[in-house]
Amino acid sequence: MGFIKAKLITVERGIKELQDLGYDKEHIDIYIEATPTQKD
Repeated sequence: MGFIKAKLITVERGIKELQDLGYDKEHIDIYIEATPTQKD
């Protein structure tokens, strides 16, 4: 999730990566919520 925080990948790409690794929606939502991002 550091790549999202550093804005190297989009949130959507991060979600796709987690799905590809086998994470379920509940855990993905928790990771995304816990990852600080700035929406400019």
